[in-house]
Amino acid sequence: MKAISATGLVATFNEAGVLDLADVHLARTLATLSGDDNPEVALAVALTMRAWRTGSPCLDISRADALGFDDRQDVAPQLTGLPWPDPDAWLTTLQASPLIGRPHDRRPLCLDGDLLYLRRTWEAQAGVVDALAARWRAEPPHGEPVGDDVVDSVLTQWTTVLTGGPGTGKTTAIARLLEAVSDRFTRVAVAASTGKAAARLSQALQNLPGAPRPSTLHALLGARGPGRPMEHGPENPLTADLVIVDELSMVSLPLMAACLRALRPTTRLLLVGDPGQLASVEAGAVLADLVGAGVTAGAATDAPLVHTLTHVYRHGGALARLSVAVAAGQVDDALTVVDAGAPAVTLIDRDAAGLTWADLPGVAAQVRATAAAARSAAESGDAVNGLRILDDHRLLCAHRAGPYGVATWARRVAELTAPAGQTPTSWWAGRAVLATARTPDLGVVSGDQGLAVATAAGLRLAFDDPSGVAPRLLPLTAVPGLATLDAMTVHKAQGSQYRAVTVILPPLDSPLLVRPLLYTAMTRASEKLTIVGTRAQLRAGLETTPTRASGLAAALRAACS
Repeated sequence: MKAISATGLVATFNEAGVLDLADVHLARTLATLSGDDNPEVALAVALTMRAWRTGSPCLDISRADALGFDDRQDVAPQLTGLPWPDPDAWLTTLQASPLIGRPHDRRPLCLDGDLLYLRRTWEAQAGVVDALAARWRAEPPHGEPVGDDVVDSVLTQWTTVLTGGPGTGKTTAIARLLEAVSDRFTRVAVAASTGKAAARLSQALQNLPGAPRPSTLHALLGARGPGRPMEHGPENPLTADLVIVDELSMVSLPLMAACLRALRPTTRLLLVGDPGQLASVEAGAVLADLVGAGVTAGAATDAPLVHTLTHVYRHGGALARLSVAVAAGQVDDALTVVDAGAPAVTLIDRDAAGLTWADLPGVAAQVRATAAAARSAAESGDAVNGLRILDDHRLLCAHRAGPYGVATWARRVAELTAPAGQTPTSWWAGRAVLATARTPDLGVVSGDQGLAVATAAGLRLAFDDPSGVAPRLLPLTAVPGLATLDAMTVHKAQGSQYRAVTVILPPLDSPLLVRPLLYTAMTRASEKLTIVGTRAQLRAGLETTPTRASGLAAALRAACS
């Protein structure tokens, strides 16, 4: 959006679509407060805000034009011809600015080498590095190995990272660990990044005697709402002897810092996730950075910090081959799987913009069937089965708006599924919604799905309970920021699994047409994947791998050496 008050370089980059109003506002505010009106400093401040807003903890001055993608933009910014400052001269200018300091001072921004951070983001990164390095230097714990790599790692080192793609046995490894250490640790805490992921983990562990009930990471740490500190921290640490965090790819840098602050020095930590997935919506790519750091588990051992599972046990065949090929960046192998004609993977080779349901009869049938079954369960008051049925099919988009976005496709789904006389925003038994904000008092986090169900007291909104017990029934108006679940972004689908998935590919000029987004979307499907988009769009997405500017991996390497 064009900022009328922008001037100089900031105005030029704003008009090109690189900078948004928030970026311009921060640059202008800090320039006014500091008296530094240098246009190159203002540009650096605005670009650092953009980097943070789009998920990068910092701005790499040496390659500032390598922009992270902004999921609010339908098309990529026009970078050709923009007057980017010379990096060396730019760094010299920034070093002289009263706005910008070095590590450990208190200026609003921090310049660490070529990387420019908002101060609070640099402090979060430093907190993660300091905590992990302290655990790395500590004398290793004394544990008797049992002959299982993951279990032995947790028993003999303070921090362990477990990675793997879908179906490689990460959840099984967690269950195996819990069973093996049940008599060794008094208190164990298990958490995931979203309520949906926690609920799935609860279901997987429900037959394990004595297994702890998973919660969201926010709930485990005692989140009190925006701007307020967590209940658990250095002065009130978690009492757990072992903490397991699942779906780490979705954990932001500030949340990782908060988690580490809440641990006692003698607490074992197991971090689990898939580094091929999209990184967190907020700033940071913690899992990818931990993998990329390449450090050992401790100063006194050559054992690796990261253990990777590679064998695919779940949903074999085409879906497994596709996920492995995409994760490895093997574009031709991935396209060979798509072209093979297996029932589990279908490409509808047409641009999604302008398509009607007549062009997508198979998808339309899945949408209708899932909605009808969920409505039937909801009308009978069966919240458990209603919520389960919602996972039979999900339509995923990269964009929020436009012909390829959630707004358009949600409207189209509503045309197929809303009862006669109802609008997409009115309430009826069977209407599915998505939480877009965190409501700590109700235990609802962004990404949780709800279903309106009939009860003796009237319609109520059912949400899965992360601990795996009966769904919570809330008043329809209790949860703010609800959106329709008729279609959702790929980001919101992380941590979830659906029997069938339909993916709407963005256009060729979209900044969101990237491999991590396609991989995340594809691996949400356990039985059937339908891709709506041209083969050229699919290839372009598989060939494009964005990077988030981050200093975490390098800083961790330096600290653990």
